[in-house]
Amino acid sequence: MEHVTLFSKQPQGILLSLKVCPKASRHRIGGVILDAQGKALLKVWVRTAPEDGKANQAVLQLLAKHFKLKKQQLSIVHGITDPYKTIRITPFNKQETVEALYALLETRLGVNPSWPDVQSLPKKP
Repeated sequence: MEHVTLFSKQPQGILLSLKVCPKASRHRIGGVILDAQGKALLKVWVRTAPEDGKANQAVLQLLAKHFKLKKQQLSIVHGITDPYKTIRITPFNKQETVEALYALLETRLGVNPSWPDVQSLPKKP
């Protein structure tokens, strides 16, 4: 199966594909999964129920905290009412954010650094 990117670098920032699981026992970022079409997704669990956008806000807060960003630097560009979401991270120029993304991919998720989406990131310091 051909690898489909988990994230992509765009002029407006980084697009990150997620599968959100609301009403979990705790907030956490999980591993990379593949959907039925073979698209790579980052699995994210939040305690919040998917009511009135509360789960979406919890996802944005969790990612902002993990990537050391302001919540305003994250937005949902696809999947507002769907568990499959695309998140835009802008601007993507803080060194800490680059380091956090590499740490997430390499250590916690076991992502192969040779994948094309990893190589498209700014170089690790």
